[in-house]
Amino acid sequence: MISIALGSDWHIGASTDKQIKRVLADMKLENPDIIALLGDFNGGKYGAKAVRSIVRMAREAFPDTPIVATLGNHDVWVAGKPIDKEMLVGYGSFRFGRPRPEVWRRNYEDARKHMKDAGVHFLDEDGPWRSEKFPGLVIFGHTLWYDNKNPQTNDKLYMPAGLEGDTDAYMYSRGIKAVEAQLDQLTTEDTIRVFCSHFPIVYPGGRQGNDFAYGGPEWVGNMLAKEFNVRYFLNGHCHQLWTGPVRFESGSDYGRPKAIIVPVSAETDLESKTEPADKPE
Repeated sequence: MISIALGSDWHIGASTDKQIKRVLADMKLENPDIIALLGDFNGGKYGAKAVRSIVRMAREAFPDTPIVATLGNHDVWVAGKPIDKEMLVGYGSFRFGRPRPEVWRRNYEDARKHMKDAGVHFLDEDGPWRSEKFPGLVIFGHTLWYDNKNPQTNDKLYMPAGLEGDTDAYMYSRGIKAVEAQLDQLTTEDTIRVFCSHFPIVYPGGRQGNDFAYGGPEWVGNMLAKEFNVRYFLNGHCHQLWTGPVRFESGSDYGRPKAIIVPVSAETDLESKTEPADKPE
């Protein structure tokens, strides 16, 4: 049995350093084989800074444990210039304009660099993760994006307008293309396939709670399960607790960071449990 410690939606800023370090300490007591951090590190306006803070804390707590990660939608947030100091919006003290595309891309590249500097395998860009220590295991995945094409979120405040023509369409398609490229890298030796994404893409028993408005593309999950024998889907984003047998999410919420342990083997025989928390933004 291989144990993966799954954490997501820690939202530093909304959660404190102390709370996150406590979660990491609790994870350490479980002595996991692998850490999966699946996005929404950010609880403010500058995603890359939050990524840097959390991956550094995670690496300090687990100096020798493999860490894989995706970004979340909050982690690609970056504020533009302040335009009205009398207005309050989101987590900020001022109202900000939407960032220019080059500022947004720089934030993304900074987040990527912070992961590399901390020795974190960034699934979005680094592709499938394998280790000789765990023969047969492959972990792959991507942040992905909303299935709902017009989510009512703060993403539009902190992402460029019209990115590559249509911001939501661009974010959606880039995730699908990345998954397709990773599928081409799978081999017959990859017998235990674990897919990680920030957005959920499998819905055992149908969509529940926040899945309706904030879930990712179900057709991708169905395709991965049926055509590529993926039996473990780890995700974040919806702030709901899922403990298997197919979907796993820690159930973190703003100011309440959490983690769970996912036991991975050739079989999936855990009972399923879901518990929604507050609505994500």
